[in-house]
Amino acid sequence: MDDQHLAAREAATLGRLHADQGRVDRLAAIARAHAELSAPGLSPSAALTVVVERALAITGAHGAGVEQVEGDDLVLTTARASLAGVRGRRLATASLSGLCARTGHALRCDDTHADPRVDVAAALESGTRSVVVAPLTYDRGPTGVLKVVSHTTAAFTHADVITIELLARLVDTGLAHLATVSALTDERDSMSAILEAMASLVVVLDPEGRIVRFNRASELATGWTRHEVLGRPFWDLFVVPEELDGARGAFLALKRGHPTSQLEIHWLTRDGRRRRIEWSNTAIPGNDGEPVFIIGTGVDVTEARQAEAALRDSEARFRSLVLNASDIVAVIDRDATVEYASPAAERLLGWDVASHIGSSALELIHPDELKLAVESMVETVAEPGVKLPLELRLAHADGSWVPVEMVANNRLDDPAVAGIVMTIRDIRERKRMEALLIGHSRVLEMVARREPLEATLDALAMLIESYVVGARCAVVLLDEDGHSLRTAAAPSLTPDVRRAIEGATVHAGEGMTADVVTDPGWDSFRSLVQSHGLVPAWSVPVAIASGERSMGAVIILAEPGGRVTADERRLLELSGRLTAIAVNEAATAVDLDYRATHDLLTGLANRALFLDLLERALARVERRPWLVALLFLDFDGFKLVNDRFGHEAGDEFLRVVAGRLRDALRPSDTVARFGGDEFAVLCEDLADEDDACVLAERVGALIAEPVTIEGATVAVTASIGVALARGPGIDPGTLLRTADQAMYAAKERGEGIYELR
Repeated sequence: MDDQHLAAREAATLGRLHADQGRVDRLAAIARAHAELSAPGLSPSAALTVVVERALAITGAHGAGVEQVEGDDLVLTTARASLAGVRGRRLATASLSGLCARTGHALRCDDTHADPRVDVAAALESGTRSVVVAPLTYDRGPTGVLKVVSHTTAAFTHADVITIELLARLVDTGLAHLATVSALTDERDSMSAILEAMASLVVVLDPEGRIVRFNRASELATGWTRHEVLGRPFWDLFVVPEELDGARGAFLALKRGHPTSQLEIHWLTRDGRRRRIEWSNTAIPGNDGEPVFIIGTGVDVTEARQAEAALRDSEARFRSLVLNASDIVAVIDRDATVEYASPAAERLLGWDVASHIGSSALELIHPDELKLAVESMVETVAEPGVKLPLELRLAHADGSWVPVEMVANNRLDDPAVAGIVMTIRDIRERKRMEALLIGHSRVLEMVARREPLEATLDALAMLIESYVVGARCAVVLLDEDGHSLRTAAAPSLTPDVRRAIEGATVHAGEGMTADVVTDPGWDSFRSLVQSHGLVPAWSVPVAIASGERSMGAVIILAEPGGRVTADERRLLELSGRLTAIAVNEAATAVDLDYRATHDLLTGLANRALFLDLLERALARVERRPWLVALLFLDFDGFKLVNDRFGHEAGDEFLRVVAGRLRDALRPSDTVARFGGDEFAVLCEDLADEDDACVLAERVGALIAEPVTIEGATVAVTASIGVALARGPGIDPGTLLRTADQAMYAAKERGEGIYELR
């Protein structure tokens, strides 16, 4: 090879290296833009500014901005460089930007003075000679366009168009993420309302002991406002010096892995008074198992403890308080034999007090906790005074187990008592609330992580069932017709009930109410579940906010006569909104996945999906004795269709031809639109070159069939390049370039011709 040829090859190689480096730099810049758009707390306006600035930096253009749809016009709301001086300018929807917003396709103009789609006066005002616009289509509808302009003609390459279109899609994804985060925040606000309404004191600490939540009951008890205490260490404000070590020890135990603890300490109010608070503390673990929050639920027992002291001086007062207390007060001897139990034992445990006098208290303790109870009993007998609370389960007369908190006070040496005084409190409601808070947090995390919708809704349904005794929960969603049902979650329903619900129809009243219990439109649904021995006990619509059109319902099914309390109804309302958030988030994820792999005009595969399928086909052909054919085609004279009938008619022509190709080829074949009037076809398992030629002729004939547009018959041919692959060693890029070169060779020979290589 002579020196001249070697120099030519070296120059070509350097050119390819520079082009590859340019693509790498563009991808890196787009990745940085994606990272900026994912930053927490980013506002929609800031997101638009980020994309505009990145478009300028990547393309080296003279100006960039965002034009947003307002009524029948487009308004330039965000602008940089040469477009900054015309911010607020209005353009009609007949303009290039309007056409881009309506069709949902990126458009390029190489000369604004010669392109009829461009408002020449507006272009002159900003000095624009060439322009690229890409659609912003957040929430499935056009919202505006991303515009990049240059003062020179033909300033933008095909790579610039793709880059600007990718940046516009990043805006769509970023705004969808912001909307999801906002919806999740609204749901957390609803849970906050429950905490604020609780009569118990609720304080939430971070792993360093700093206060991150301080509810209204805590403010009333201490005189401090939440704004004054947030971020400050708990012990610096409330714990008296002599009890500081005990409080910190309980906190450290929770951090080391103990899931719960109980503690009774004095709490200093703002004016220096002491209140005695009984705390039940729970560690909330993160994904790594380490505690991320410590939730303390407190009850002000100052008066109760004062009453206990006063009981030593007045037996009559003692009896009055004990007999009417909601907690059980019992006295046992050093062998755990029951000597006395207050009437609350019958209310809490259902058993007759007199029948248990003289029996062992250990007989009532759950077998799994008997060892712990015996160890605690030994410690109590060994030392006088009050011991730390102990959580146990006690036997109810109906055979169930009741969770209780038990505090032992060794008064064996006190002649007036001569026993161990046990105070036993029913903690079922507290356990239910703790489980509810943890469960809702887990469901919210599943939504945020975009876990499968069915798994998320199943978790929510099981949470409801754990809170509403005897309930079976079902989440039903309405199909697009607004009448057909599908079961989204029903973990406790039998398969026959789920099958019966699936596909059932409803005709609910005005506003698509989801009141399954009373709405006559749901009569058939009620009859269906009643035939299986169940009735709808309560229901709420699946909607993020009241007044919005319902997507379905969250339903509690029960045995006939089942009831739902007011607290349980409030839980269902929260669950209905959370279900709507999960459904919307799942739909957004599916839509974004579809947009990333399909051409939105024709519904065909896009370039990215086609190349992925091509790579898989080439991997298979390495192992099998057949041909893979790649057809790259470009329409002859398609520009005349746009010029004569307009771009909307041209889009309709493309949709018709795309449908022909999709319907006529085999299900195993892939048809893709690369952009404009460029299409590609992938066919596997061809026997020889003759099969490929027959395929090319068939595709050409399908495209050449006339199409009727606006009453006129239009016929367009296609130039087709065919590239074949057999055996190993062929990569997708090489095969695509071969087909592209063959297509241009066919076009040079004339219209409606194919070239095989």
